[in-house]
Amino acid sequence: MVEHAEQLSTNSLALFRKSGDLDQGSHGTCCLQAKVWNSELLFTHQGSAEAVKELQERVFMEKAVENMMLQMSVLPPRELPILAGALPLYKNLKVLRISNSQVDCQGAEALSTVLTMSELHFNKLRISGDAVCKLALGLKGNSAVLKVALTE
Repeated sequence: MVEHAEQLSTNSLALFRKSGDLDQGSHGTCCLQAKVWNSELLFTHQGSAEAVKELQERVFMEKAVENMMLQMSVLPPRELPILAGALPLYKNLKVLRISNSQVDCQGAEALSTVLTMSELHFNKLRISGDAVCKLALGLKGNSAVLKVALTE
């Protein structure tokens, strides 16, 4: 169970693809820069890595349950299976929007197994015909998805 939770945490945290500095002031507290890369968290101060990872996981889990809409953009193909792995954590998700992203067969197949939201919006995707077929198989007989929008 713990191993599964750690893997979910690592996969989910990989969705935080932003990198930034948090300046805590000049009271001897250092700047913290967190970067997610290859499912690995890197920190400027390794002593705080576990505490920050736990905080990020807790915040992610709280926000995932609250979210009714998720909008993702500029996803390379390798990140679609990661997104698919995190989607079950979004218990109240009604709308998923993916734009300006690349979808390969592996990503489409992974995504097709977790389509529980009522609306799916794809905008400006680069997707092969085979990947479209994989996604269509996930929609076939799916009673949860009520609206699919494909644009440009």
